[in-house]
Amino acid sequence: MLRRWLAAIMACLVVLGQAGAAGATEVPAEELIRQSEAPPPQEIGIKSYGPGDRIAESDEEFVADSGYPLDSYIFRSGGPIVFPIAITRYFGPVDGNGRLLHPELIEGQTALLTLRVWDVDQDYAGPDFAPEVDIVSINGHQIGMLTGADGQWSTFTAEIPLEYLRFPDFDPATGVIPAENIIQIDIDTANVGVCECWAVEVDWGRLVIKGVRPAVLVHGFLSSASTWDAWVNDYAPDAGLPVYTFSFDNNHGSWLAHAREEAAHIARAKQLFGVDKLNVVGHSKGGLDTRAYLALGGGDVERLIMLGTPNAGSPLADIVKLAGILWRPVRFISLIGEPALTELTVTYMQLIGNQLVGPNPATEYYTVAGDWTWRGFSNPLIWGPDDGVVAVSSVEALPYTISLGRTSSFHTDMTSNRDEWNLASGQVLRISQAGSTGGGVAVPILSELISHEITGGTQSHEVLVSGTAPVTLGILWGEGDLNLTLTTPSGAEIRAAGAGVEMVENEDETLGLRYILYRLEAPESGTWQLNVTSSESGPVSYLAIGAEEGGPTLSASSDRGIIPAGDAVILTAEIDRAGAAQETLTVTAHIERPDGEVDEVVLEDDGAGTTFAATYTPEVEGYYNVAVAATGNGGLRRFTLTGFQVLSGSDNFTGQFTDTGVDDDWDGLYNRLQIDVEVAIGTPGEYLVTGELNDESGRTLTRAAARVSLGAGQQAVVLDFDGLALGESGFSGDLILTNLALIGPDGSVRDFLAPAAAFSGYDPNQFQRSAIRVLPGITDSAHDLDGDGKYDELRVEIPVDVLRAGYYNINARLMDQQNQEIAWDGIQVYLNAGESTVTLTYPGEAIGQNGVDGPYLVRDFSFYGPAGQLNVYELHSTFPYQAREFAGYVEPAPDRPTFESILAKIDRFEQEGKITPRGIANALRVQVENAQKAWERGQNLVAQIMLRAVVVQLDALSGKLVDAAAAQELINDCEMLIEDLEH
Repeated sequence: MLRRWLAAIMACLVVLGQAGAAGATEVPAEELIRQSEAPPPQEIGIKSYGPGDRIAESDEEFVADSGYPLDSYIFRSGGPIVFPIAITRYFGPVDGNGRLLHPELIEGQTALLTLRVWDVDQDYAGPDFAPEVDIVSINGHQIGMLTGADGQWSTFTAEIPLEYLRFPDFDPATGVIPAENIIQIDIDTANVGVCECWAVEVDWGRLVIKGVRPAVLVHGFLSSASTWDAWVNDYAPDAGLPVYTFSFDNNHGSWLAHAREEAAHIARAKQLFGVDKLNVVGHSKGGLDTRAYLALGGGDVERLIMLGTPNAGSPLADIVKLAGILWRPVRFISLIGEPALTELTVTYMQLIGNQLVGPNPATEYYTVAGDWTWRGFSNPLIWGPDDGVVAVSSVEALPYTISLGRTSSFHTDMTSNRDEWNLASGQVLRISQAGSTGGGVAVPILSELISHEITGGTQSHEVLVSGTAPVTLGILWGEGDLNLTLTTPSGAEIRAAGAGVEMVENEDETLGLRYILYRLEAPESGTWQLNVTSSESGPVSYLAIGAEEGGPTLSASSDRGIIPAGDAVILTAEIDRAGAAQETLTVTAHIERPDGEVDEVVLEDDGAGTTFAATYTPEVEGYYNVAVAATGNGGLRRFTLTGFQVLSGSDNFTGQFTDTGVDDDWDGLYNRLQIDVEVAIGTPGEYLVTGELNDESGRTLTRAAARVSLGAGQQAVVLDFDGLALGESGFSGDLILTNLALIGPDGSVRDFLAPAAAFSGYDPNQFQRSAIRVLPGITDSAHDLDGDGKYDELRVEIPVDVLRAGYYNINARLMDQQNQEIAWDGIQVYLNAGESTVTLTYPGEAIGQNGVDGPYLVRDFSFYGPAGQLNVYELHSTFPYQAREFAGYVEPAPDRPTFESILAKIDRFEQEGKITPRGIANALRVQVENAQKAWERGQNLVAQIMLRAVVVQLDALSGKLVDAAAAQELINDCEMLIEDLEH
């Protein structure tokens, strides 16, 4: 015992004299033989901890770090060392023994067990007793032997087959049921009965298991959790994927209201499954709701997969909204609930939605779009491919999303058809991209929009078609049974699709909107009739629609999308007549105010008959939908939708900001950048303030949100931006506070600034980062020190960064491709605070004697000192050296011939025509087979004589009936076999 403690004390006194730190003697240039560089270390295991810190757990790292026998120096008589590591995350269904039923959901179908151990004397070479051999087991299965060196901390890592582990079960009511896995270390097993020679100490143990994350499924507009029944009952269970579903209290609520509600469900799902992060699959508006949740600071979603999400709005929402403003009330619109209807319009998404809700840097965004047709035709009211409700271009409109592909599903079928599962599961079932597409979505040219109500019978509506460009005529309604036929200007009736006529209909009640649409490729010019028939005894409200794909177009806009309170807004409409006859137009803006009232403003002609404008002064704050209608004296009719947001006059940002770097843990680095945002509040209540920090290139670095109760008057709201995200972003230049939003108690946008302020004087090195870390740029080089043409050393140079100066220990194993240890190296060096380079050196002789070609792996990297500790399982993969290039390599002896190999050569030479005629080959075969039989009977001498006869015969036939080279090869084999038989 005393000898061991003295050795440990002496090891602590060694501070210099071991090669390794940057600044050591340089190798002459001519000595360098080969060098390579590799990417930075893998993610697994890269964790740094300060002195005395406990090893942090996560949903991929399960740790035992306290309690006896950990942190105790134990000899064999005090052992074995036994302690549990509990797995506290639900990875999927298990059998009665805790074994996973779907091991394919775990990366590599293995786990990693890492032990940090002290003083493993595996390299002892004295004569008195054996080196230290400590055997490691998990749940009774032996997995390896500890490695290390005298007086040093090192790490042991082993890959654990999943069948060795016990995984948690799951209770739907209470969640994950943790499962314990027992680690056992049998100490000094090679010296049993000899001495109590060696002791060992375990600091901590960690199981790393990277598995598929659970998925939260978020339903869409006017839907509920039941829309996911196929996923919940079939697709997810078949794959072993844990899923969580819920229904919003109001299935047509606003983004922000749903985001807050979704936050509670995500927190619940994380608690049930025992995870830090999960994936979300959002259908339709469910994708928008989740985008809002993430924009408000949610950092616990790894991937968002959006199915049919209208990221640029839906033209159908514009049409319904137009009708709701122009014809009030339109009864079926009560089925298409606000405020979601406005938020789904193309106009709102362009002006407000996609400004207010940007990407979260912590989340990957993916889309699946539907390219649906009904009897070969898509929805003619939506230009381009669509799923019957949402255009593909809308789903794929955001530049930061990745398209996973397109299916042939109708919008409301995307949560039940397997095609969407097949595309989405590639990301949902991924552990740990395709090019993105961007753009907007086109809105049809509305030439007629009529609201009506029918009670039984048939009602006809006239629609003027002035040109021959394709046109769509149809009806939209909410509930009840309606039918539609068309009558042409010449009196013909159209009841179904035919030559030049496409017909699309949808009667899916889950959408809340039904339609029958006819698309006429080359319509007859004149007045058409839309004949609407109802079989219902009660009233049914509907919209009759005409939409052209050519001819005059109407567009409308406001001079600003976001208007300060008290300012007037200029509304402008422009008509592109596209060659149509000139006629006098009356253009009217029907302005739906946030309080539901509608104001009408006539837009004045600029004199050219193409641009119309009016000034309007809003009276209340909130979002204004503006339906613009143009009517000509020659029958031309056009409709379009625009809008604007009026900010609050009493609740707003004052423009005063104060920034402070905050070091919460006193390590000299900012844990957060605190920005105090001054607000002036006139209406007390609970407010939400959100914002993002960008660099000068516009890249989003991090987001922050604060929900606070504010009284009347001026006060500051604190936004805390993550210092670690800023430190690791590598930003340069000013930090830009932008997309700063003040959301009122009613969920309306009270103020919005983009950009809001710029903050200078910051550098990434001022913000939080790992106190001890490995930098990119690890290199390896092989060196011939004695000029004999063989490498004597393999050096691995590792750039590192530490926050505190002092003596550091660095060690790691060099492994071959067959997972066998070649050598271990450890150094102790003094490092200044900041960046340095350390070098581990492995003997070339050990590599050569191992005999296995590279690339070689630097594993179980242990780096510890005053700044903390860092342990990396797989640090670096070297250049693919060949073992024969290193000292100590011994060429393997050639395979010795056997009777079987000689017979096989005779067969091959005969097939190659090197032995002719055939009878010679048969004769040689018989002689060798007879020699083999003699040898098998124990008659070695007889076998040798018979083989010599074969040699004589081959010598005589060489160059004649037997190819000379083939004859010589057979002669050599026979003579070597004779030598073996003699011995």
